[in-house]
Amino acid sequence: MESPEAQALVDFPVIVPKIIREEESRGGDYCPTYFAIADEFHRSQQQRKDARHIMGFAGASTCTGLLVATLASSGLASPLEAACLVTGLFSFATSARDFYRSNSELSVLRAGLVCGDSKPTEMQEAQARTWNAGKETVATAPSVLRALWKGQGLFGKLGGQGWTDTPERKLGLLPLVKRPMDPQGIEARQVLGSLEDYWSENLPRGVKYNPSTLVIYKGTTKSGCGMALVTIGPFYCPTDRKIYMDFDFYQRLENELRAPGESPRAYVIEHEWGHHIQNLSGGWAEAERIKSQVSPAIANIIQTRTELMADAFAGRWARAAVRDENIDPREIRDILRATERLGDDTLQRRSQGYVDASAFTHGSAEDRYQWFLNGYLSKDLKKLNTFAGEDVKNLIGEDHQKALLKAFAALFGE
Repeated sequence: MESPEAQALVDFPVIVPKIIREEESRGGDYCPTYFAIADEFHRSQQQRKDARHIMGFAGASTCTGLLVATLASSGLASPLEAACLVTGLFSFATSARDFYRSNSELSVLRAGLVCGDSKPTEMQEAQARTWNAGKETVATAPSVLRALWKGQGLFGKLGGQGWTDTPERKLGLLPLVKRPMDPQGIEARQVLGSLEDYWSENLPRGVKYNPSTLVIYKGTTKSGCGMALVTIGPFYCPTDRKIYMDFDFYQRLENELRAPGESPRAYVIEHEWGHHIQNLSGGWAEAERIKSQVSPAIANIIQTRTELMADAFAGRWARAAVRDENIDPREIRDILRATERLGDDTLQRRSQGYVDASAFTHGSAEDRYQWFLNGYLSKDLKKLNTFAGEDVKNLIGEDHQKALLKAFAALFGE
């Protein structure tokens, strides 16, 4: 057990301010007590400082390495993400510690100044150190908080929704994944983060942004729109504002439709996210209302135009993803190939051997290819409104076209 004198040396920055307050409250002189331990403290302080530098560097390096390795091996973050977050946390802790020590040092120097043991310049330097340490603490805190909330580093950026550990394995902000090394789950988290970043920053002012959630299920699960089945494929439910997907669809996309790769899989999620954007504007609800009042043929045309708009939104996101280096420009051709393989005419030929255009609900291979490309290339949002044009008016009628153009107007800055 340490002697009182040794403990006093350790707690010197805390003890001296306490002594000052007690002696001043009694009107006494604290200088004798200050000088009794000051000389020994100054000598031991440098020794402790040198030891802390050596041991602190080794300890911090070891702890950082262990934390990064643990997070990366668990699949909750890539090595780079884990390193960035852990480094940020250490920086915040170090800055907060320096601020505390500098603030305590000011109290010590104040006592020394009164007792003739400190110089005014030392006080100024200490004040500057305290100020800088405080600024660093404040500066590092938002980056760490943003990493946790927006999803950088440890948690992955996942649409701003909380994780619920249910059989559906909902992917949200805190991905406590049962199978953390599942590459498809990790890949989906990254796509959702990119989508969240893009649409939260690029949605027109007239539309209030709220994120969606991707629900991963196996075989079947309940949704706000009824039962979700693997045979249905990925879909967006406007009632609960969630995207539902069985990863078995990716196997079909790769093996049956011959559209393999990360970018086509990302396109599938973004297409469904595009429906969420339509729903936020109120356009989706209006389209559903009109579909319920018209013939099946016109309803299919409206449905198809809604799907093609989602393809255009996917193209717009892909352009930003290439700019931000989340997608290699060469992978855009893989997405374009996927749009063709998912065209209604392509799917009909595979399933029934002939094409029935009146039964289209998502668009032909050519149309899906072209609208994705329009979104990717066009800088004018208004050109992505799939309900504009004389051809659409002739197909669904002028009144219905006006109603849909008005419902979707906010998405195109109109």
